[in-house]
Amino acid sequence: MKNIVFILCTIIATNMVAQDRSIRPQAAPAPEIQLGSTASFVMENGLKVFVVENHKLPKVSLALQFKYHPELEGESVGVSSIAGDLLGTKTSTRSKDQIDASIDYIGANLITSSSGIYASSLKKHLPSLMDLFSDVLINSEFTEEEFAKLITQNISGLANASDSPDAIAANVNSVLNYGTSHTFG
Repeated sequence: MKNIVFILCTIIATNMVAQDRSIRPQAAPAPEIQLGSTASFVMENGLKVFVVENHKLPKVSLALQFKYHPELEGESVGVSSIAGDLLGTKTSTRSKDQIDASIDYIGANLITSSSGIYASSLKKHLPSLMDLFSDVLINSEFTEEEFAKLITQNISGLANASDSPDAIAANVNSVLNYGTSHTFG
């Protein structure tokens, strides 16, 4: 036991002596960021495609960004957000449960929002992921049931946010950054 205490005291004393806090440490050199090979092109329909390759992992990610203007929502703020959430709930060929089962079966991620759609999976599942991604994008159906559920969730979230310190701080931050007349404010 005495040996352990002696060793600990020695380590602590060595660290205290070795550190001179009056001298500012030198910054390390900035790391070099190396992106993989990139390519971009525009399709016939005007869709801009960017490809970034990184072969460290056998993973593929897809992202589609919508060009939308949230400031044009005016009094209907939140409509695009609900529409984005509804994208992944049902298609003309799959129910919500089938979409979820397809995602789980290949171990993928599929996220829809007002700003776009994001999906990722292992590279070997790319055909299945593309099929699911395109189905959600092209064949989405907005059902009254899912719409009502999202409205209830949003109202509940707003009620909870009225006394949440984090939500209040986020609201103040938004007003300070964007002003009261902007959608994000």
